[in-house]
Amino acid sequence: MANTPDIENKPALTKQDPTQEGKASREPSPHDYNFIICVKAFDAFGLSSGFDAEYNVNVQDEHGMTALHHAAALGARPCIRILVNSGKCDYLIQDNKGRYASDLAIEWARDYAVGRLLTKHQLKQAYERGVPAWVPSGPARS
Repeated sequence: MANTPDIENKPALTKQDPTQEGKASREPSPHDYNFIICVKAFDAFGLSSGFDAEYNVNVQDEHGMTALHHAAALGARPCIRILVNSGKCDYLIQDNKGRYASDLAIEWARDYAVGRLLTKHQLKQAYERGVPAWVPSGPARS
């Protein structure tokens, strides 16, 4: 991974997921962004090796997108398979535009099967946490 962008200058992200209240949170390390870099490079092997180091798979970039968001938008099925099978993904994270990873799989990658898979995981996770599966992201309609 010699041609990786400089990840040392990433802004510190302080977004807090309201469903994660009470859990210990830490400031993302520069290495947490390696998941996103591997997904953008379609590097499934590099992605799978990151789970051994206890990096945060749910770290968000400046657009609020996680590695799962990027994989879904790019249609990177091998990366999606690794992320989903890790059991560490938070399917309820929205990007800065209010989109879930399942939305991006359908909108950008046109991969309806992956969109359905991610939606099922999203529903299951929301049920387990006792929170709504979808949060309206647009302006309220009257």
